[in-house]
Amino acid sequence: MIFIFAGYETTSSTLSFFFYNLATNPEAMKKLQEEIDQTFADKVELGELSESYLDAALHESLRLFPVAGRLERVCKKTVDINGLLIPKDMVVMIPTYALHRDPDYWSDPESFKPERSVINHKTQHCRELEPEKHRPEFTLKP
Repeated sequence: MIFIFAGYETTSSTLSFFFYNLATNPEAMKKLQEEIDQTFADKVELGELSESYLDAALHESLRLFPVAGRLERVCKKTVDINGLLIPKDMVVMIPTYALHRDPDYWSDPESFKPERSVINHKTQHCRELEPEKHRPEFTLKP
């Protein structure tokens, strides 16, 4: 039962923040509406908007309001990372909310700018940051 409510809450929160960001950023909402109207002029097919402005807007909303404010992992073996010793079985916390708003990594981190998440298809890199390069495959997208 907890999985049903946990899944409902994360989806509900994500969509609420997404619509909030669109409502408070009319330029982004207009651009998204134009893309949707252009893409679905004749018929609706799922998956046509992947790697699009809609995708970028949702990623940017998740960057500003992540589903998990922090992630926790248990270190499986003792490891040394740049002189920092992390012993086996230590809980390591990753502050996703703080990282997603860090001005060292994001220009104007408090602003909703979907363009920063749009992928340049020629180089396959995010315009502002390359999140996949620094993120293990099992973590949540920003």
